[in-house]
Amino acid sequence: MRGTAIVLALMLAGCASRATDVAPAYVSPMTYSSLSCAQLADEAARLVQQVNVVSGQQDSQAQRDAPTVRFYTPDGKSAGSATTYGTETKIYAPDGRLIGTTTRNK
Repeated sequence: MRGTAIVLALMLAGCASRATDVAPAYVSPMTYSSLSCAQLADEAARLVQQVNVVSGQQDSQAQRDAPTVRFYTPDGKSAGSATTYGTETKIYAPDGRLIGTTTRNK
């Protein structure tokens, strides 16, 4: 079995979703009905900034929670890894370089 990689899988429970996978929440238009155009523009800019911050935090948590499979050679050297994010799996070389991506249908 020389040259055959031994697969050692470490599956971590994935809890957080990527920001793009989080469903939008309903907000009543009454919340904004009394605002002027200038106030609406300011509020829109504030919300876009807030969404960008929260989306970054969500994506960071999703990446930490993503299940990862690590591959090792029989002598214990790293042969790479694969991490799944929703329907996409990224394949990494032992040095951490991204070497491939696969996508599956839901």
